[in-house]
Amino acid sequence: MASTKTITTSNNQGSTGDFTSALYAFLNALPKLTLARLYNTPASCLAIFRLFNSCRLLPLIGRHLVLNILWSEDPIRNSEVEIWADINRSESKTYHHFCFLFFCLFQKGRRDAYSLTKLRRLNIIEDSLASYDQRNTLNLNRSFQQNLRRALTGGGNHCSFGVPCNTSPNSVVSIEELDRYGTEKWEVGLPMGLIFLFFFLAENWDPTIGLSLIFFLQTILHYMVGSRLPTKPSHNILTLLGQSGLMTSSDPRSIHNLKITSKGFGFLLEDVNTQLWDILLQYLIMSEANGVDVVDVLACLFMLGSLELGQEYSFSNWTPTQTQVLQDLVDYGLVLVTARDRFYPTRLATTLTSSAPPLVSAERAQEEHGFLVLETNYRVYAYTSRLYLAFLNHTSNPLQIAVLNLFLSLRYRFPNLVVGAVTRESIKSALSNGITADQVVMYLHTHAHPQMRKFDPLLPPTVVDQIRLWELEKNRIQAQEGYLYEDFKSVAEYESVIQYSRRLGIILWEHPGLRKFFVGYDGHVTLREFIRRGVANGNT
Repeated sequence: MASTKTITTSNNQGSTGDFTSALYAFLNALPKLTLARLYNTPASCLAIFRLFNSCRLLPLIGRHLVLNILWSEDPIRNSEVEIWADINRSESKTYHHFCFLFFCLFQKGRRDAYSLTKLRRLNIIEDSLASYDQRNTLNLNRSFQQNLRRALTGGGNHCSFGVPCNTSPNSVVSIEELDRYGTEKWEVGLPMGLIFLFFFLAENWDPTIGLSLIFFLQTILHYMVGSRLPTKPSHNILTLLGQSGLMTSSDPRSIHNLKITSKGFGFLLEDVNTQLWDILLQYLIMSEANGVDVVDVLACLFMLGSLELGQEYSFSNWTPTQTQVLQDLVDYGLVLVTARDRFYPTRLATTLTSSAPPLVSAERAQEEHGFLVLETNYRVYAYTSRLYLAFLNHTSNPLQIAVLNLFLSLRYRFPNLVVGAVTRESIKSALSNGITADQVVMYLHTHAHPQMRKFDPLLPPTVVDQIRLWELEKNRIQAQEGYLYEDFKSVAEYESVIQYSRRLGIILWEHPGLRKFFVGYDGHVTLREFIRRGVANGNT
């Protein structure tokens, strides 16, 4: 008699949510004392309000109310709201909006008040002034109010918006160079901070130095999709990718041999700003877990979002925590360090807290316009563009190709065209990495070529249905870990063991004709002891 062990694995599932909701959840979880310290810097107050404004976390009428209360020294009474509205109540929509808003503010249990409850939870509207007993008045957190005023009007020596430097004309880094640096860092990043790129951007740079640095090219996105690069991302980035769930390893204790997850594939479909905040939020969580002052980290991020693109700043007066955060952000392309105590913010940093889009490379721009053609015969044509780093001698975008290779079987590769096919094996490979059929369909739909958008439906239904059927085929089979029992010495031995297993109800599968059956791991332990006792007693 023999038993064979079968081991199964499960896929990582997940999806990357909206970063504004995730950021709000993180801020909402902070203690009130921590929020009070955060509101001591004008840049943080302005950044939070800009996020509420640009990301639509607060209704328009709510933002209007906050701006009106902002300039009031005393609590606002309900009767004073009429001053902001048209005197003619019967015709003024603004008046009715304000009345409805105040009704929502003081009825905390109502669903309509949910968005304004967010302000209370972040301690922007203080509960002591907006409680049921004092429902005739309303006020902002005093510290938030004063520092938001200071941010909007200027003044003070708080330096929360950075300390600009007087840069000599010969060493100025242009906005175009910063855009190129930020994009290359994010999509084709450089290792170990690579602050020496400053010399590469200078007029008297040495080509041999620049090319030697290129050999150390690393990337977050390329690494996630499995591109073969000479150098892996830094240890901190690998740890972050693993703990965020964007990638996973067969060994939970190791950050090597990471593979992309379903959440990671969803991450690739997001815009750059959302990708950045996904990474930065995980960075905040890791920093807090390591005992780092999260207020310093948040203040640094919010300050970067308010800096001026193309202006050099000094960080000589920063706290040690903020200086370390700045050095870490070099890996993500948010800043370019040009000297021992000076840096430039890139567009990735200056758009963190605004609705302005970060600059995208030519490849990203092409992806947004669409570059995929899917035919009814399952063949896919990808019109990849030339990489903007011409001296790398790449003829097409390796990131696009690496992403496609996750769920396509690539057949031919031309200078600006890659031909592949959707096959059962390629979809099964994607599913095994945690990528879902819906994500594959969404990627094909999102990046469909403009010529395909003339058709309705946009994607061939037969191909879409088949992709989902392949997923159902995989999910239809439920794998369980256990042991297969076979090769019994006699029929009597088989009957004795099978009857005992049936009484315990541990059989997962059996074939009486071949005298084989399969039991789970827990059942195997009990059955093994039964067989040993039988052998000891001479019964089997």
